[in-house]
Amino acid sequence: MKNPDEKARDVSCDMELLKILRELFHNANVLIRKLNKMEDEDLRNPKQTQASEASRELYLTNTEWMSQETLERITVEPITKPEYQQFVAVMTRLVNHKYAYLHEEFIFKYRQPKVIKTMNFDPEEPQAGENGVKFVTTKDCPRKCARADVTVYQPGTGKITINEKHYFDYFPDENDRQQLMFPLIFT
Repeated sequence: MKNPDEKARDVSCDMELLKILRELFHNANVLIRKLNKMEDEDLRNPKQTQASEASRELYLTNTEWMSQETLERITVEPITKPEYQQFVAVMTRLVNHKYAYLHEEFIFKYRQPKVIKTMNFDPEEPQAGENGVKFVTTKDCPRKCARADVTVYQPGTGKITINEKHYFDYFPDENDRQQLMFPLIFT
């Protein structure tokens, strides 16, 4: 059982941590109110043209709201899922405001660059087949909704067969053949 002094310290510590998150929500709401006042003033006394306002939008394409874990590290407190959802909702409301660009620094404090996932591609080594001809076979290659098994021979013969048919017979339309050959021109 805890000493009453320890309980009071734990409660005060929890309240202090909770204050940080509440302060963040409060600051965001204060900024939204200020921006709403500015918008009301501009509606009463139009000063700027639509063109100048449109050019001052925030560029958020390559960023996203920081993750719940990152926000927990910044606020130094555990954040529940509903609190994080509330954080995202409040900040999104701020970002969607017409004059959000005025508080760009505050907004980008809580955004992080999107992680672009790239695939490392290690090409397969050619295998030696009968006759000493090297080849590489790739199974189940995706292209839109189609799948294919592709075999490329070295040295090549220049023949392209699809389902045991020459590609001129398989694709009688010239545009279809050009679509097929286009990616092969650059490799």
